[in-house]
Amino acid sequence: MPHLTSNELPPGYRLELQLTVAHDEPALALLATASGLSKSRLKDAMTQGAVWHTRGTKKQRLRRASSDVQANDRLDLYYDADILATPSLVPVLVHDHPQYSVWHKPAGMPASGSRFSDHGTIYRWVEREHRAPAHLVHRLDQYTAGLLVIAHGKGAAAQLAQQFASRSVVKQYMAVVQGVMKTSCEINQPLDERTAVSSVTPLTNNGQQTLVQVDIQTGRKHQIRRHLLHIGHPLAGDRMYGNDASVPLQLLAWHLEFNCPATGERQKFRLEADQLLHLTQPDDLEP
Repeated sequence: MPHLTSNELPPGYRLELQLTVAHDEPALALLATASGLSKSRLKDAMTQGAVWHTRGTKKQRLRRASSDVQANDRLDLYYDADILATPSLVPVLVHDHPQYSVWHKPAGMPASGSRFSDHGTIYRWVEREHRAPAHLVHRLDQYTAGLLVIAHGKGAAAQLAQQFASRSVVKQYMAVVQGVMKTSCEINQPLDERTAVSSVTPLTNNGQQTLVQVDIQTGRKHQIRRHLLHIGHPLAGDRMYGNDASVPLQLLAWHLEFNCPATGERQKFRLEADQLLHLTQPDDLEP
C-alpha cells in the first residue's frame, strides 16, 4: 500500500484499523505497511494517543514509535486527521502540590480522551507540559470552564476519588440561565434512572437572563444542563439542551473544596471575580 503524506490526506480523513500481530516486529513498521500512512504521520498519531496495544487482558495506548510487538498481540489504530490537527488549549495553574494540582480548565478543553486520541485533554497537557503524572479524579464537561483537580500519584488519586465518591467535596458553579429566576430551588429529577440532586440560587438578573449559583450533590452526565432545562431555565449558550448558539456555554466551576491527600487539611479554591466576567454583562444586570 502506498504511503500517504500529510499533504495527500483528504479533508476529514479517518481510518480505523485493527491488526493481530503475526510475529515479533516493530509496531511502527507494521502499522505503516497496513495503513498506508507515512511513518512520520504515524509517530505523531502514536504520541497523541491514537494507537492502542493489547496483550492478553491489558490494553493501553502505545505512544513510543520504537516499541516492538509480539505474536498474537493486537494493535488498534484510530486515525482522525481533524482531531489530531486541533490546537490544544492551555489551562491555568491555580495551585501546585507534589501530590496534586488544581487548574482552571478553559471551555472547549476536554478532560478525558476518546479511542481516537487524548490529544488536547487537560490530563495529557499536564503530563507533557507540567511534567507530572496525571490521574483524573473528577471531570468537567468539555465546554464547561473552571476548577479541576488532578492527582500526581495513584495513592493521591485513590484518596481524592474516595472524597468525591463520599460527597465530601464541595463543588459550586456559576451560570447564566435564560429567563428571570427569582426563588431558590432544589432539583431532584433523576437522570438516566439514577438519583440526581442540584440546588440553584438566583443572584441577579437583567430582565432576560439570571446569574445563578448551582451546588450539586451528585455528578451525573450533563447534570446541571439537564436540570436547568427541566425547570424551564436552560443555560445560555447551551447548544445541546437549550438550542442556543449565540454565546459560549455560560457555565463555570468556580469554587472547589476538598481535603489535602497528604495532610488532611481542608483546601478551598475559588476563581477571582475577573475570571467570572465572561459569564455575564454586569452593567446590564440589576439586583
